[in-house]
Amino acid sequence: MSDIGTEIQKSFSGEGFMYQARHMIFDEVAAVGFIATIETITAEQNPQTRNVLVRQLCDIPFLTLLWEEKCVKNGADARKYRETVRILRQVVLQKIELLLPPNAEESEA
Repeated sequence: MSDIGTEIQKSFSGEGFMYQARHMIFDEVAAVGFIATIETITAEQNPQTRNVLVRQLCDIPFLTLLWEEKCVKNGADARKYRETVRILRQVVLQKIELLLPPNAEESEA
């Protein structure tokens, strides 16, 4: 697994943003760090690494939405959580588009 893939995995354990959100804690500093980690993804990955990264990224928007209500009920500022997650989702979607191979049908047109 690539270094970036390992960093994404780390976010789901210990003090990482995804781990904390799952446990109903919103840590804005961890969230900003996680977004910065995802922003470092480039298209210069080998195909196998690209596939792994896409699989890792695909669940993030869904999971942050799933945990939103619990984080807010546990005291997180709803506006800050939603804004941070909106930015995270936007970055994730950009990186998924970057990593996915272009559609063959579109390139022929």
